[in-house]
Amino acid sequence: MSASAAPSGLVAGLDVLQRAIDYLLAVLAAALETDGADLPERRGDLPTPCAAWSLDDLLGHVEDSLDAFTEAATGRVRLSPAPGCGGTTPARLRRLQVKGGGLVRAWLEVGAAPVTVGERRIGAALVARIAALEVAVHAWDIGVAITPVLGPSMSAARARLALPEPLAVLLLPEALRVAGSAPGAFAAPVPVPDDAPTAVRLVAALGRDPAQRP
Repeated sequence: MSASAAPSGLVAGLDVLQRAIDYLLAVLAAALETDGADLPERRGDLPTPCAAWSLDDLLGHVEDSLDAFTEAATGRVRLSPAPGCGGTTPARLRRLQVKGGGLVRAWLEVGAAPVTVGERRIGAALVARIAALEVAVHAWDIGVAITPVLGPSMSAARARLALPEPLAVLLLPEALRVAGSAPGAFAAPVPVPDDAPTAVRLVAALGRDPAQRP
């Protein structure tokens, strides 16, 4: 499953959001491949890089985020999330696949008008970049969470979990901006060498330990 391609001339940053969604969909597909073996319904309690969040907690947060960013395409975002649908871990993963593909399609159907969030109006291009960053970093989190249950025969699934370096290059400036201007949005940055790969620098800037890489 892949999101629709983003034509030029629409919301700036939509192409980056497209790439982030494609990465999320690849990770979700890899997670679902474990469904019949090591990721049955009971594995929603797997730990994640997000402190105090289980895999099911993380999936619920990602669903809230996809709902909010899809709603943003209408020009306004509610400050309180819609009630989650719950369900088994595989059901949550499949629902995220549907909502991930729907997010880009929703933005393809609108122009570049600002988005109202509470009393603030935010440019559509900035919303798209924030959405791409949120989607990509939590896709990485999901990949880290499911890595321990991937068997040795699942090398193809494992290969899809790594944050693509070209996507990380596009998202690193936004990650550094968020880390510097909104320190409460993610955990405190983790020090890494200046010459570390861009994907490592990105997740570290948002408080992830790159040693946990999928």
